[in-house]
Amino acid sequence: MARLHKLQRLLLRDNQLTGPLPAELGSMLALKDLYFDVNKFEGAIPLEWCNLIKSVNSKKLLDVNIVTPASNPSLCGPVPECLVKQGKLRTAHVVGTFLQVDDSVDNPGRVQGVCDLTPAVCRAEEGCGIRSETVIASLQEFSFEFPECSDPDSGMRSYYWGIDMCDDETSCHDRDDAMAFTALTAFSYKTSDGLTMYRQQYKANGLALINGGWYKILLKGYNGAGPPLSTTISSRPFLVDSTPPLPSTIYDSQFCKEEDTARVDEVLEACWSDFVEAESSVVRYEYRVHKRRRDGESSEAVGEWKSVNKTAYTARTGRYAVSESGYRLEDGWVYFYEVRATNAAGLKSSSSSRGVLYSPTNQRLLLAIILSVIIPVVLLGCLGGWAYKRMEHYYQHVEQQERRRKHQMDSMKEIYDVLAFMPLPITGQVVPRLEVIGEEKEESEDGDETSDTASSLMDQRAEAVFTAENVTFVITDMESSTLLAETNPALFREILEIHDALVRQLVDEYSGYEVMSQGDSFELAFVEPSLAVCFCNALQTRLMKHEWDKRVLGLSGCEEMYDEHER
Repeated sequence: MARLHKLQRLLLRDNQLTGPLPAELGSMLALKDLYFDVNKFEGAIPLEWCNLIKSVNSKKLLDVNIVTPASNPSLCGPVPECLVKQGKLRTAHVVGTFLQVDDSVDNPGRVQGVCDLTPAVCRAEEGCGIRSETVIASLQEFSFEFPECSDPDSGMRSYYWGIDMCDDETSCHDRDDAMAFTALTAFSYKTSDGLTMYRQQYKANGLALINGGWYKILLKGYNGAGPPLSTTISSRPFLVDSTPPLPSTIYDSQFCKEEDTARVDEVLEACWSDFVEAESSVVRYEYRVHKRRRDGESSEAVGEWKSVNKTAYTARTGRYAVSESGYRLEDGWVYFYEVRATNAAGLKSSSSSRGVLYSPTNQRLLLAIILSVIIPVVLLGCLGGWAYKRMEHYYQHVEQQERRRKHQMDSMKEIYDVLAFMPLPITGQVVPRLEVIGEEKEESEDGDETSDTASSLMDQRAEAVFTAENVTFVITDMESSTLLAETNPALFREILEIHDALVRQLVDEYSGYEVMSQGDSFELAFVEPSLAVCFCNALQTRLMKHEWDKRVLGLSGCEEMYDEHER
């Protein structure tokens, strides 16, 4: 084309042509009009094109159509001064390019760029990343900061940022191209080392973050090139936790059980299970002691907040236990613990125990009671010395009875040791039972046994129990039944129905007799110790192996039990 010396008009418009503009066009001295807009040319306009201006006559110097580079988005760098001075190319003619035109008359705000083929770089020596909290406590507000990026060739033009949701802490997708990035409105500051840092404060308008969700921040930094080139950096995934931990029950003992409401010593104890934290985790427990009057509602702290160390935690039970002493306790005041938990987002919640009444007068009263008992006993012992000879025969008889009872207890222990490792009786196995003496009752026409037979069986069983030489009594009582009933009366009634049914079933299986029952307590009698031992072992085992509802296991007073293998 350079040899087309007589060519006056060259139309290259809208042909999707690529590559740099050919400098050889400057040799086409007869060329008057050059249209190459709407293409994909890249780079700067060659200085050799100034030859076209020098060759035309003065009448053609005002021909503004001689050069039309518009809509070539990859054209960059300064326009040759010769084209600008002669009016052959103005800002209006470079729309859709990044050509730099020194002309403030037309569209002075147009973005211009230098020819730079490399994007900006993050300052690797400063960590080259976004700094943010690992857990944030708000659904609508958070902040982050990052060190300034650099580009020695074209400098930095702008920053854009966006937020993306992750699946979890370790699984985040690279979806930066699909995100809606927002222009950065951060303020900058200088560190003591002279580094420029940007800090962005964000407050949501409308769409908020999701509690328990994982997110990451993406940042794009654009340099001053034409077109601008970007570099992308991201933060570590962070968690949103906007709710404090759910408190647990605080007990005034080291065994997580309700103690008596009065104390005579000066040691204050507390025990609790982990507070429930569904999103993040509890990072710190603190406690302090309060006091209040026995009949008062307001309280005051008698100590400072103290952090709970790792030694207070028992992994097997999942509980914390602390104790405090050295306080000047006052008679008639109630002392209680307040425990505070802080989660990873910095949110706090607290719970308090019921408290114990400090009453040192109880100690003096107890001493008086002991003395009032000991003195009469000593006097009676002295008065009874003279009757020793007379009662010698009686003591020998008692001693024989004691040896016999000890022998029976040893036999019971041997039986229990054997039965403790034997399976419970199953259908088809023989269990000693008391049979009805005498003729069997005839069944009614419908095949049901009459009530007279059942009544006769119970009467004969009672007679056999209470005439037996080794009759054994068993008294059962459900632990913490009062606390369970107060916590959830309806659920306690369901527990009681299951408990009573198992007791009566096993009493029947082991030929026992129900003397009486009151609430959750039973008084039972068996004809011999071995049957009583079998009954106790079977009842405990069946209660332990019963598939209790999860609501039952979560009641106050219920706790996990472990065997000798810590299972």
